Amino acid sequence: MKTFTQTKLSMSLSVLISTALSTALATASFAQDKNKNWSISAETGYLHDSQLTIAELDGTASDQSDTALTLKVGADGKWQLTENTQISAGYQYNQKQFQDTQTYDTQMHQANIASRYALGVYRLGARLDYASIDLAEADLLDMTLLTLDIGRMLGDAVYLRGSTVLRDKSFADLSERDAQAVTIGADVFYFINMSQYLTASISHEDESADNTRFDYTEGKLKASFTQKFTVFEQTAKAQVYYQYSDRDYAAYAVNPDEFRADSKQTLGIQYNHPLSQYFEMYGKIEHTKAQSNLSSADYDENLASVNLKMHF
Repeated sequence: MKTFTQTKLSMSLSVLISTALSTALATASFAQDKNKNWSISAETGYLHDSQLTIAELDGTASDQSDTALTLKVGADGKWQLTENTQISAGYQYNQKQFQDTQTYDTQMHQANIASRYALGVYRLGARLDYASIDLAEADLLDMTLLTLDIGRMLGDAVYLRGSTVLRDKSFADLSERDAQAVTIGADVFYFINMSQYLTASISHEDESADNTRFDYTEGKLKASFTQKFTVFEQTAKAQVYYQYSDRDYAAYAVNPDEFRADSKQTLGIQYNHPLSQYFEMYGKIEHTKAQSNLSSADYDENLASVNLKMHF
């Protein structure tokens, strides 16, 4: 006999799948116009997290594991204003619903508008993002990001990009955590051939909160290798990635003589496999090793997920 939780999980999965499918199908005819200026996507998935955390609240661990159903619905559009100028806009809704620990359920509405301009060999970009995030069906925070970037090809195989991100966070009930941040970063893409490429990035972030206890600086390094290949006449893609971050807090005392310091290493692999012109499945496995002199931020985390995506 099914337990109440199992019945609830099964019903929730049915609702999420029905919502994803009906949303995509209802908008398919609109998305398939001959200019292909619009794209519509909907996906549902299953996630297991061995160590529940909330990144926006210091990323401290709860010593709880759980499984969740996920739902994403999005729409994007782009317009070519001139030969050198393009603008785009998009919206995405994300939902994560856990089986046992509803206090970690999240919902996010995210909208963006961006422009790109070709200036000789350079590509200039500007993008504005707005996100509203709910936690356990209550307002958590609103966030605004402005990204400015410049990039160019070097020869036929290397693309370089530099960027600056300005971020503003406003919490609903935790005003002391309201913060502004500046991130400066650089990325390099190396295209080995039509089926393989490498990426690497480095960034430095400086965040200042209303309460200086939450001020921090953080450095990040990322690297990935992507391989495309043909499986059952479909172009599949596998990616291996690694990320390292080091964060130092300016005034978060863990004892009278020491301020909080965190580091994280994440290693993961993701596999994408198209099922048809409009359907795709992808899965991901990820391990994170978090080390900190704050005991609640010192933990290991394993994530595993599988998703079904529909796009037009």
